[in-house]
Amino acid sequence: PLMPLDEPLLAALSCLPDCAGVALGLDRLLMVIAGKTRLADVLTLPFE
Repeated sequence: PLMPLDEPLLAALSCLPDCAGVALGLDRLLMVIAGKTRLADVLTLPFE
Protein backbone atom coordinates (compact mmCIF):
# COMPACT_ATOMS: atom_id res chain seq x y z
CA PRO A 1 0.00 0.00 0.00
CA LEU A 2 1.09 3.54 -0.66
CA MET A 3 1.76 5.30 2.64
CA PRO A 4 1.68 9.10 2.98
CA LEU A 5 4.91 10.89 3.84
CA ASP A 6 5.49 11.43 7.55
CA GLU A 7 5.93 15.22 7.34
CA PRO A 8 6.69 15.76 11.07
CA LEU A 9 9.42 13.10 10.88
CA LEU A 10 10.96 14.69 7.79
CA ALA A 11 10.91 18.12 9.46
CA ALA A 12 12.56 16.70 12.58
CA LEU A 13 15.34 15.09 10.52
CA SER A 14 16.58 18.51 9.43
CA CYS A 15 17.32 19.38 13.08
CA LEU A 16 19.36 16.26 13.83
CA PRO A 17 23.17 16.42 13.95
CA ASP A 18 25.18 14.80 11.16
CA CYS A 19 26.08 11.82 13.34
CA ALA A 20 22.43 10.93 14.01
CA GLY A 21 21.04 7.91 12.21
CA VAL A 22 18.37 8.37 9.58
CA ALA A 23 17.40 4.72 9.20
CA LEU A 24 13.77 3.85 8.60
CA GLY A 25 13.48 1.96 11.87
CA LEU A 26 12.22 -1.55 12.44
CA ASP A 27 9.01 -0.33 14.06
CA ARG A 28 8.05 1.82 11.06
CA LEU A 29 9.00 -0.95 8.63
CA LEU A 30 6.84 -3.41 10.56
CA MET A 31 4.02 -0.87 10.55
CA VAL A 32 4.08 -0.71 6.73
CA ILE A 33 4.34 -4.49 6.34
CA ALA A 34 1.42 -5.05 8.73
CA GLY A 35 -0.69 -2.36 7.05
CA LYS A 36 -1.10 -0.39 10.28
CA THR A 37 -1.29 3.39 10.55
CA ARG A 38 -0.18 3.82 14.17
CA LEU A 39 3.13 2.82 15.75
CA ALA A 40 1.28 1.71 18.88
CA ASP A 41 -0.34 -1.05 16.81
CA VAL A 42 3.02 -2.77 16.19
CA LEU A 43 4.98 -2.00 19.37
CA THR A 44 5.25 -4.74 21.98
CA LEU A 45 5.00 -2.22 24.82
CA PRO A 46 3.30 0.92 23.47
CA PHE A 47 3.80 4.01 25.59
CA GLU A 48 0.33 5.54 25.28
